Amino acid sequence: MSAIVFLFLTIFSYTQETKENYIKTIEDLITKYNEANYNDIYLSMFSENYRNNISNDDFEKTFKQIKWILGQINSKEFIEHSKGMEGEITLLPEIKLSFSKSSFPYVNYRFQFEREKYNFNVSIDNDNKINEFSIFPFTENYSINSVNNIQVSENIIDEKQQKIIFNKAKFFPDNTQISMAFIKNGKVKYYGVKRKNDTISEYINSKAVYEIGSISKVFTSNILANFVIANKLKLEDNINGYINLDINLDEDGSKKNITFKSLSNHTSGLPREPENLLEKGGFSIKKLNPYKKEDFESYLSKSLKLNYEMIGEFSYSNLGVSLLGYIFTEMENLSYESLYDKYIFSKYQLNNTTFKAEKVKDLFVEGLNIQGDKIPFFDRLVSGPAGGILSNTEDLAKYALLQFDGSDEELKLMREKTFKINSKRSIGLGWFIINPKSNKKRMYQHSGNTNGYSAFMMVDLENKDAVILLSNVSYRNQHVQKINRLGYKLMRSLK
Repeated sequence: MSAIVFLFLTIFSYTQETKENYIKTIEDLITKYNEANYNDIYLSMFSENYRNNISNDDFEKTFKQIKWILGQINSKEFIEHSKGMEGEITLLPEIKLSFSKSSFPYVNYRFQFEREKYNFNVSIDNDNKINEFSIFPFTENYSINSVNNIQVSENIIDEKQQKIIFNKAKFFPDNTQISMAFIKNGKVKYYGVKRKNDTISEYINSKAVYEIGSISKVFTSNILANFVIANKLKLEDNINGYINLDINLDEDGSKKNITFKSLSNHTSGLPREPENLLEKGGFSIKKLNPYKKEDFESYLSKSLKLNYEMIGEFSYSNLGVSLLGYIFTEMENLSYESLYDKYIFSKYQLNNTTFKAEKVKDLFVEGLNIQGDKIPFFDRLVSGPAGGILSNTEDLAKYALLQFDGSDEELKLMREKTFKINSKRSIGLGWFIINPKSNKKRMYQHSGNTNGYSAFMMVDLENKDAVILLSNVSYRNQHVQKINRLGYKLMRSLK
């Protein structure tokens, strides 16, 4: 009996000590993270085994990106203790955190960041050092309780389309909206849905304004096409001759050869984002974007580097299109809003398309995070040409209809192939070209994803069909690709 009691007390003592160690580790980690003491976290809190697998620089970059996207940790909630863990987690775009099976126990907490909730798993070794950890979004299975209240309408959507819409929309949280425009043989119809109290119903939102994300790149390339037609520049011209700023020289002292075409079709060799984006706070959760024009200019003149192995190869670059828009503002001596209003918004009568949310505040739909909470809007400033435009399905439907007019030389130039990505996809200026070899199946497409929004646009010139989707679904939602898939399925349903 005494042996049994002794064994029980030994196990209980170990468990209590382990729990206390984990509590202290978690509290220290949160404090140092919120104070941005990433180097201290790496050197004093992580095991030698962990540090052998990731450099201090890569670790700091990872934690800065977490802070950039999610903000401070406001609170924590203990979930459970468990035994070792294994697997690989994709944390954020282009970041993976791996962890292997461990004999050490680990704990699972739920962290409430400023922007969203994330699960945090951590294991500490016998020296009370973090040996393994993973972080991933806290998500619920919204599809289980979804109720389909979408009504079939012979004049707008049929039964097949109703099922397509519900089967994709059911995965998103309450207050999710999807605004849709269908163009069949040149005639436009609008439809919208919203989820409220787990019920997905028809919702009139064709005038509602959302961020359109990277569809903004199509408008930026439209300005490029305008300048080419007006003989202001040539697609193969080096950009160095069009701005007063001296772009960072190559190592041999020569000027970088970056053409306008390579910026538009993502073959310039530029990275996806400016390397000083995180350093300056990036697209922070604050309402005002801390990444200013002077930060961008400093990067261009002092730090910009090309990946020479990727010059002439397709490598998607928000930086490239941001640089394109920046050059145009310098050439025209106009603000971003004035430049795009002159060459796009007013010209095509896109009356509710803008960079500024205050201009459309009565129509603006707030973006949602992955848990369905509203997130603040912030101006993207110098990155606006790559993803900062706001619009609605009525305006984008106008723009889609313009594609069917073969007399517009700018729009025709944008649809000409400038680079072959693979056998099924090429790129023009701004537009991706789907099935480029087939006149009957060729389509022009672009999508867009930001912190609180996802968008899709596809145009079929041969049949004068198009589908446009705008939503307040975050790009970090694990089901975000269902917006694109919804677009493709609805496009096929028009045939």
